[in-house]
Amino acid sequence: MGSPTLQLYNDLYQFDTILLSWNQITAPNAPSPRSHSTATLLPNGNIIYIGGVSQDTAGSQTNLIIMTEIQIFDTNSLSWSTHTASSSFQIQPRVGHTSVLTSDNNSIIIMGGTSSYQLSQTTVYPNLLKLDISSEPYQYSELKPSGINSPPPLSYHSANIYSDYMIIAFGNITNDVTYSNETNAKVFLLYIPCLTWESTFIPGRSDCKSNPKSNQKDNSNLKIIIGCSIAFGAVFIAGIILCIIFRRNILECCRNCRRNPGSSGTTDKDVQNQEQPT
Repeated sequence: MGSPTLQLYNDLYQFDTILLSWNQITAPNAPSPRSHSTATLLPNGNIIYIGGVSQDTAGSQTNLIIMTEIQIFDTNSLSWSTHTASSSFQIQPRVGHTSVLTSDNNSIIIMGGTSSYQLSQTTVYPNLLKLDISSEPYQYSELKPSGINSPPPLSYHSANIYSDYMIIAFGNITNDVTYSNETNAKVFLLYIPCLTWESTFIPGRSDCKSNPKSNQKDNSNLKIIIGCSIAFGAVFIAGIILCIIFRRNILECCRNCRRNPGSSGTTDKDVQNQEQPT
């Protein structure tokens, strides 16, 4: 801010939206002075800080913060804690990136940024990350969406979540060779459930979503339906077989009656003899 000496801070302030006033917070275990970290507020009141640069003392050189170092401020207890995220691949530290909380509150999507602090902004890799915060330790994974409407590598852009869409706008276009000298004037849409870049926003879209409990229930219902169908089919077939056997027995009895009309034990001749008077 006009000073020849670069100085970062780690003090914390709270803004009262009712009284419209600022109050400084004294919180234990504060991290080192830093800037350019992203801040993501969770429903439980925790704020997750990712990336950026830190400084040991005023005027000293700044250092990029490794992405696996996660600082969390608890707005309920007014205290800091440090967490270490897990990653099976190398993640370049960065500034000028964005982070947004997904609608299920289980993941943070991190996009873009640059590892060059000032004007020489080059692309960082991976460019699109997901941090799973549903359990400890937090777990990084790389996202590779499909679609032809993907944005170029960006830094100092904006990102927001609305109705399962991540909306990216503006920023500087970075590359691997030269300084960034082009800005982005477009808006891009990432539909998170299908992980696809889209050109059109579709309200109420629900494809690619999965509900494990619902799927288990559906599978159970399907098993019941299949079991009942098999049992019904077996009973139906057995009934047909019994009807055929019963009909065959009836026909056989009728044939025997025609062939042996006196089979009842009394012949026509005996009947006639009985009717003649003595």
